Amino acid sequence: FAVLLAEAYFRGGDFLAAAAAYGQALEERPANISRGLLMFQQVLSLIRAGDLDQAQRLLDQRATDPGLDVVNRWQSEWNLAKAMQVSGRTSDAYARLNRLLAAGATPAGLPGELKLRMEWLRARLSLDAGLPNETLSYADGLLAMLGSDSVKDAPQNLKRELAGTTELLKAQALLALNRIDEGVQLLTELRRDYQGTDPAIYSFIIQ
Repeated sequence: FAVLLAEAYFRGGDFLAAAAAYGQALEERPANISRGLLMFQQVLSLIRAGDLDQAQRLLDQRATDPGLDVVNRWQSEWNLAKAMQVSGRTSDAYARLNRLLAAGATPAGLPGELKLRMEWLRARLSLDAGLPNETLSYADGLLAMLGSDSVKDAPQNLKRELAGTTELLKAQALLALNRIDEGVQLLTELRRDYQGTDPAIYSFIIQ
């Protein structure tokens, strides 16, 4: 009943009430329902309600809870970072994500697709936070990761998409550093190597 009530509040747009109801459902420990999913929904409810600080605190509290599986944990972090970015708190989002990734908080069991997306988001946030030197470092690391065994389970079409968007990020970082010739050359190579893709189209706008 607690889960049903939480879902009703969530679908009705009363996200604070939904967060409270998901918390109650977690205390009731309903059978055959993933605790990790309920925790994800509780954090998502707080994000939808605009209470990003409470969402951060809750995620930090739940981080050591064995019921919070790795996928729901990092999907929650993804949603939180994107919400912070949209609300104008890009620097805060970058600082949090960078702290988590730098601390090696992404366990080996994290699916390759989600691992790649988190690393790409860190590179994107670093650029938006005005730190292009760090963007270059993250972009090179991500491009190397794309060919590693640690993400061999990630779909090939995703790898190609991320390779193109990462090259675009790298070019933007070079331009932000006033390394114009290098940036333009990379944009030209991007259009050649990823012809017809979104990154190739955006490269014209960037240039």
